[in-house]
Amino acid sequence: MPSSNALDPQSPVARAIYELAIHSTIIFALIFVIVTGAIIYAILRFRARPDEPDPRQTGNRKKIPEMPAAKSLIKDRSKSWQTSIASP
Repeated sequence: MPSSNALDPQSPVARAIYELAIHSTIIFALIFVIVTGAIIYAILRFRARPDEPDPRQTGNRKKIPEMPAAKSLIKDRSKSWQTSIASP
């Protein structure tokens, strides 16, 4: 009786499945290496340097401009909502 081994497929279908698994594993490993390399590159490229100030402490934040039209629209909607709740 021949011994069966998962890494030595005997039928043509098992051989095809085995080859597909090998190819998939190689592709997934390449994707993993590329993504890991990109993450390491980004960490090293954009790390904080000692001569640069902390961006959270610079105080150069841009202010959001006020939009008077949006404020009036919100006031009008809140008034109509309050009147619809108050009326039976």
